[in-house]
Amino acid sequence: MRLLIYCDDPSYGGTAVNAGLLAQGLVEAGHAVALAAAADITGQAPGVSHLPIDCDTMRGFFKTVSSRTEPEEVLLAARPDLTLFCDGAPDSSLAAKAVCRDWGIPYGIQVNYVAVDQIAAMGPRLEEARRAFDAALAVAAVSGENLTLLRLVFNLSPQRSGVIRNGRPLNFFEPVPEAERLARRDALGLAPDEVLCLTVARYEPRKGYRHLLAAAELLHGRKGGQRLRFAAIGHCLGSGRRQVEALVAASPARDRVRLLGQRDDVREWLAAADIFALPSESEGMPLCVIEAMAQSLPVAASAVSGVPELLGDAGVLLPDPNVSPEATAQALANALAWLAADAPARVRLGQAGRQRALAHFTLPAMLRDWVGLVASLAPAVAASRPRWPDPADYQPPNKAGLGADIPVGEDVPAFPFLKDGWSHGEVSGRWTDGTRARLRLGLPEAARAGFVLELSGHPYPGGGAPLVMTLTADGRPAGRFAWPGAPENLDAALCCLPGSQGFPSQTDIVFSFDGAASPASRGESDDERLLGFFLTRLRIAPLGREEA
Repeated sequence: MRLLIYCDDPSYGGTAVNAGLLAQGLVEAGHAVALAAAADITGQAPGVSHLPIDCDTMRGFFKTVSSRTEPEEVLLAARPDLTLFCDGAPDSSLAAKAVCRDWGIPYGIQVNYVAVDQIAAMGPRLEEARRAFDAALAVAAVSGENLTLLRLVFNLSPQRSGVIRNGRPLNFFEPVPEAERLARRDALGLAPDEVLCLTVARYEPRKGYRHLLAAAELLHGRKGGQRLRFAAIGHCLGSGRRQVEALVAASPARDRVRLLGQRDDVREWLAAADIFALPSESEGMPLCVIEAMAQSLPVAASAVSGVPELLGDAGVLLPDPNVSPEATAQALANALAWLAADAPARVRLGQAGRQRALAHFTLPAMLRDWVGLVASLAPAVAASRPRWPDPADYQPPNKAGLGADIPVGEDVPAFPFLKDGWSHGEVSGRWTDGTRARLRLGLPEAARAGFVLELSGHPYPGGGAPLVMTLTADGRPAGRFAWPGAPENLDAALCCLPGSQGFPSQTDIVFSFDGAASPASRGESDDERLLGFFLTRLRIAPLGREEA
């Protein structure tokens, strides 16, 4: 069977990790598999055809809800018999699911994370999500708690919904050489009798860093508390790291806490630690807890979402911090004090967690469930009749008409054309955000031999430093403007000429900046976006127009 695994999770998310492992496992099961995912995670699964989703799926989440440009491109390239969506939320990839429905492509959905507040925040997207779930052949959640919520909200029947638990590769269960373990403890300057408590979680509020620090503060003056040291591995999401750094800086325990950033050697750091803590406010089925259990670390984690199913009685379940943050911090402090003082207890609890993970949460177990699910869907897939568009008549969603304005302000109309480097839409236009912003235009045949790019807008010059904006079309120079010097209210018509083969039918227009500044750097606000140019109008016109 030709399978497409579609995942709009960023490359550093657990959902994306699972998608790559699933792709490899289904190849080994004899399927032809394509993986549509963030561009920077492609290439990790041998035998898998990689189709990068060519946009920023984290900063551009709402684009994935409504823009069909990337989904249509991916689906036409893969032409799958069955699409499997690996979703980080119930409203992930809604546009791609709409394309599948319109074209008659069968699909299944796995949701890696669902929470009540997440559902409440969906607003008008909830009805579109219901349509997506209604049309799915099967829906899988990663925990029983998540499945119960999905069934309640989306009226899923037991016959087409169930649980497929996350699992980790068996190499996570292998021991780490003692030299590797000691090297990481030495890097933190740990004395032999000091106890390291490790957290592995994205730097964001819901991962419970304030509860961890509150527990560390409660232990500050307690007997044995000074033996505890804390370290946290995580990747940044927006201003998340700065928020966590601010919490640490304000904490009396700050001298005993280290933020290690994003790491590729998580297994080795787990082996170097003595205790694992995750006082999250919400989770799906956290991979980091499975990985800690695999390395025989005793785990203390909050009893939210799928965590109680994961830990069972092989760890310390903390009170839900959404009910009482104080109770969570106190319970975590008590657990850490106990485990820091009782090395045999750490060993017993760690071994119990390892045995539980080996019994229920390995990658081979996860893949067996997935292979079985795909096999069960084979009859429905065989009976399907996809309606692929006729190439002679197909019009991509980002088709740019000659002489017609290309939307740049309002989000939904603009999303088909936007790639990376753009801020949110405003009534009259949109700021570039960063040192590079990219559009992709579906060119009409008449424009492939060249066109005039008409644009209007104004710059955001940095205080004291010049701002230079360079434009290219398919990598070929199209224009350059510098401020001060160029008009503050720019109206430009740029002649764009291709190479000998003409412009491709999908052509990138790139704005590059030297000297982009943020309002924060100019003392105007706390807005840290690097603003270069506020684009108010964009269109392509034919070469030879008198007014061009």
